[in-house]
Amino acid sequence: MQEEIRSFISIDVEDQKILSGVRAVQSSLRNVGADLKIVGGENVHVTLKFLGNVPPEMLSKIGEVLSGLKFSPFTLELRGVGAFPSMSRITIIWVGIGTGAVDVENIYDQVEEGTSKLGFARETRRFSPHITIARVRTGRKREELAKLLEELTENSFGSFIAHSVRLKQSILRPGSPEYHTLYEVKGQ
Repeated sequence: MQEEIRSFISIDVEDQKILSGVRAVQSSLRNVGADLKIVGGENVHVTLKFLGNVPPEMLSKIGEVLSGLKFSPFTLELRGVGAFPSMSRITIIWVGIGTGAVDVENIYDQVEEGTSKLGFARETRRFSPHITIARVRTGRKREELAKLLEELTENSFGSFIAHSVRLKQSILRPGSPEYHTLYEVKGQ
């Protein structure tokens, strides 16, 4: 039996100007001295659905779900920096979505509908479109981190045209995971 494939569905951020702005914020976060795991620039994306470990024969069915998505290329703005679950208990640091959030939510709804028909559990938390830029490992320098995040709540990273949704494989490696595109569908 073939090994299961850890996978997720995403909209990737590949605009170098935006990624440069994200890297600058990540550098500022690192300089605070908090205990962080920074997300590598090549791995920056909006997660639409984390699928977990998937049998290889299921991948083509997920590809069919993606083929059925109805969306047009749209402007996606990355704006603001914040934290989940809250500023007092930071575990994930994210960059938010400004313009284009409604488009992302529409695609998310279609992905949820299609993958649930394949047996994937629906997400129970409210969808909040974002990109994860860092994970907080411990509470070290939490107050300083929260103060910096407060200063970045209105920071704009710019916009790009989101034209595709991808099924990605995630290979866990020491340091940073490695992502590979398994399937891509472009907006019409």
